[in-house]
Amino acid sequence: MKRDITVRRYSEKIDSPSAILNLIHAAFSHYLKRGVYSLGSRIDDAMLRQMLDENLTIIAVDVTDAPIGVLFLSGKQDGYIELLAIAPAIKRRGVGRALLSAAEDAIRKRGGKVICSDTSLKMRESRKWHQNNGFKCSSLVSFSSTDYYSIEFRKDLVRRPLGEIRCLAHFCLSCVITMFTKKKGRDNRPNNKLTLNEIQSVSLDILTKVHSFCKENGIKYSLAYGSLIGAIRHNGFIPWDDDVDIIMPRQDYERFKESFNCPGLGLLSEDDPNSYVCFSRVYDYSRTFNKTTLPFAHNYYGGVWIDIFAADGVPDNFSEFQALVARQTALSLDQLYYRDPKAELSVMPTLKKKVGLLSRKILRLNGWPLKSVNKKMLSNMQGIPFGDTNHWSQLACMDDGDRMYQLTEDFKDVECHSFEGREVYIMTGYDRVLRTLYGDYMQLPPEEERIPKQSFLSFYWIR
Repeated sequence: MKRDITVRRYSEKIDSPSAILNLIHAAFSHYLKRGVYSLGSRIDDAMLRQMLDENLTIIAVDVTDAPIGVLFLSGKQDGYIELLAIAPAIKRRGVGRALLSAAEDAIRKRGGKVICSDTSLKMRESRKWHQNNGFKCSSLVSFSSTDYYSIEFRKDLVRRPLGEIRCLAHFCLSCVITMFTKKKGRDNRPNNKLTLNEIQSVSLDILTKVHSFCKENGIKYSLAYGSLIGAIRHNGFIPWDDDVDIIMPRQDYERFKESFNCPGLGLLSEDDPNSYVCFSRVYDYSRTFNKTTLPFAHNYYGGVWIDIFAADGVPDNFSEFQALVARQTALSLDQLYYRDPKAELSVMPTLKKKVGLLSRKILRLNGWPLKSVNKKMLSNMQGIPFGDTNHWSQLACMDDGDRMYQLTEDFKDVECHSFEGREVYIMTGYDRVLRTLYGDYMQLPPEEERIPKQSFLSFYWIR
């Protein structure tokens, strides 16, 4: 550790909680974007103040007294590391080791003999850090019915006879127990799964934050598809709709991807190597998670989301547009074909479906060609800049085929509209766009069609 770094206890008079919160969010930003659950990526002001009150807080500061690392330690004698965060710019410079040493000294002074910690199974860097600093795996724990696992670590500050062997035996036993009991718990509680109204409520919160960000940064967007119909026909959600769709001209879409940042929300786009689709989603990661048989990203467990599509320019010659749609539709079917085997075996409810998925994984090469398919789709989508022709379309999801052939002038401007009492933007030419897609969109569909679209997934509260 360098001499210009000081480790000390948190002082309410000297240290700023907001600076510590910013440090924590920066340290966990990588995992936040991937949707990997961690306490650090879900923390807010209220939770931070509670942690400062309830735990021994040790911080590392630089020469300007700015925090560059923080460790929260709970327990009266033995200690548990509730959270450890290091500023990304100074990782691998001994700050974490120095914070750990200070925590161990504090435990010894109060008569403790053990320090424990935990981390996500997917956080490889964190697992390696624990192992390099003398921790031993003590147990494996699963949460709900997702494939999220947590490894618990233990470090004896006083040598115990056969301590390492006991720890290894306990870890192996916990792995067996976890694998066989993982599905028999929290998701069986009736209040854990979100109702349709709860999905709409969380979606509305996300939409409100996205709207505020776009308004502040001059980014043009409009509600789209069923969300646009809901705004016009119901001044809010279609009563049975379970998602929100918005669309942006390509230039605004790219700006949004580069700059969007909002506490409690993550953004996953086609630029992420983990993504399986060619559009973006802004998702909640602090309150909810999803369970799906058709994943849209690798190692993603984020919660309720809203879909964000790009509007791209297309040829003014309708025959050329139809040819583009035919190519894109074929690629879209290939995308779905190779995306299907990406699902986790554990989400399949029966042995028969597990065997079926396993066979598809083998026959479809576990979805290996998917990246190549998506690359071709993105190339087709971005051939003509929005506004260079008189027409635009959305080419990431091909459900509407050549009906999604819209005039550029209809999306030239947007206007404010009420949606569940909140302000949103809709394109000024919404009527012609919706009639092109749906005909008389003000007419309610038959009752048997009034059902949620996303039957392949469920959302659950994080408890």
